[in-house]
Amino acid sequence: MRVPGALTLDPYFGCKLWLIGDVKGDVFWAYNHAHLAFIRDLVGATLRVRKPLENGSLASRLPAFLLSKKNRPAVLKEIERMSRV
Repeated sequence: MRVPGALTLDPYFGCKLWLIGDVKGDVFWAYNHAHLAFIRDLVGATLRVRKPLENGSLASRLPAFLLSKKNRPAVLKEIERMSRV
C-alpha cells in the first residue's frame, strides 16, 4: 500500500525531501547536493568495483533501476535536472 506523500519524506527521520526525481516511473531521492553528486558519479561510472560479500556501503543500498545500464542516460538527465534546484 502506498501512503500519499510518503515518497517526499525521509524514511528514517520523516523530514521533507527536496531533491526528488522520477525515472520511468521509479522515484529516487537525495538528501543534499553532495549525495546527488555521489549518485551521479556512481551511475556515470563505466566500471564499478565492489568488494565481494560487502553489503554495508551506500552504493550497495541504491535501487537497481538507478544502476541499470539501460537507464543510465535517463538517470543522468534526471540528476542534472535535480541539481539545478
